[in-house]
Amino acid sequence: MNRLKRISVVLCIVAVVCVSFVPVAQAAPPLVLNAQQLTDDAGAVPSAEKSMVTEALDRLNAEHDIQLFVVYVASFDGMDSVEWANRTAELNGLGINDILLAVAVNDRQYAWSVGQEFGLTDAQLEEVATDSIEPALQKSDWAGAAIGAADGYGAALAAAAEPAAPASENAKPASLLGCLLPAGIVAIIGGVIAFFASKRRKVRGPVAASATGELDTKSLETKAGQLLVAVDDALRTSEQELGFAEAEFGADAVKEYATALADSKKQVAEAFGIQQKVYDAEPEDEPTRREMLKRIIELSEQADARLDEKAEGFARLRNIAGRADEVLGEVTKRLTAAEGQLAGATATLGELKAAYLPAALGEVADDDVEAKEAMAFARAAIERGTAASASGDSAAAAIATREAEDAVVLSERLIAAVAAAREQLAQAGKSLVDESLALEQAAAAAEGVGTPELGQLAVTARRVAAEARAASGAPPFDPIAHLAQVRSTAEQLNAALGAARDAAAQ
Repeated sequence: MNRLKRISVVLCIVAVVCVSFVPVAQAAPPLVLNAQQLTDDAGAVPSAEKSMVTEALDRLNAEHDIQLFVVYVASFDGMDSVEWANRTAELNGLGINDILLAVAVNDRQYAWSVGQEFGLTDAQLEEVATDSIEPALQKSDWAGAAIGAADGYGAALAAAAEPAAPASENAKPASLLGCLLPAGIVAIIGGVIAFFASKRRKVRGPVAASATGELDTKSLETKAGQLLVAVDDALRTSEQELGFAEAEFGADAVKEYATALADSKKQVAEAFGIQQKVYDAEPEDEPTRREMLKRIIELSEQADARLDEKAEGFARLRNIAGRADEVLGEVTKRLTAAEGQLAGATATLGELKAAYLPAALGEVADDDVEAKEAMAFARAAIERGTAASASGDSAAAAIATREAEDAVVLSERLIAAVAAAREQLAQAGKSLVDESLALEQAAAAAEGVGTPELGQLAVTARRVAAEARAASGAPPFDPIAHLAQVRSTAEQLNAALGAARDAAAQ
């Protein structure tokens, strides 16, 4: 039988921080969105292509009244990608006509979040990802992926004959299995370069119940039974795949798959144990029975997701094995192009270090060094892959080619992050000047009201604005920190001004 739906790699996307500026290479918590639909904190989308992305997002909104928020960040900071996307959606009160697509570039993770009543089913959303988003992402065409997402959702909505039925809360993670890199590069990306893709349809808001919570007990029994049977079949299939993969690529290449399979077996065994208790001669009360059924569902989905994650890696390897020479040629061209950009990135970082404090640069300060290490690894992997291909060892060629491709992707991302840092820090500096002036104007308005509270806030506002202006004129400085302080002060002052005006109007 077919496994639970397998989804492949990557996705790109964005949101905007309106209360503080986030450095390119630092981890990002769930974000507060402003009116913008695209923000590229990871430096993924070239400046020349951002207008095309914006046009696609606007087109989706105009034709289907759907807002697609696309978020690129460096990291989800250890948070589960689904949780990060859902929390960001909930934090911003996104509605049934909104989609959030989020990517953590350093983590190589992505997730999307839509409301439960959104007009596409889970299957339709996954089809858009497979057909319209992932092909571009697999080529690191970030702008193309965002445009594909917008156009794909639009086409799917146009083709939908009727509103989608409420969908389940199932998250179906998957990935392209990455490669282990040398210690220096492992430190950059945490060990494995891989995209882990997760999707969840979720009702947003504090009053929303989970999909399983809305099901009656009979439906829970049906769902738990179906999922458990499906994942048990998937285990058998995975054992066969593991054997084939080990024979084709060697034991070292399947270690993670073997571990994942063993862990999934434990979860399925636990689920079967719970199922046996559910139907034994000692019936539980209704609430306990429901919780046991939910646990079966949770274990089944987790086990299947883990198998998905590893299965995609071998699918990728097999694809590369059939055309290793072609892929090696493409990777070599990309590596050569990246190597040609390295000197420029180093020069840019020199300028940034002279203009900004280390806290403003964050981890991007070492991106040229890390990119150089990744390029050296990629070059060595290309040589290994070429030699293996020439000797007829397709498995070794595929493994080396995958390693080279992943390392090139990393080097491209690191170089792009330097350019993005320059743009974003410059924008932060400009915003600091503009918002400091606005803060001084608000201080003058507060002084005109004449209350002690507003007078004290006005004094603080003028001090903060003056400090920001002085820092801007005496580099190196941290525009991010000053901008956050200016905005926080402005928020307090504007709130007090508004309250005073409301009181005066009564």
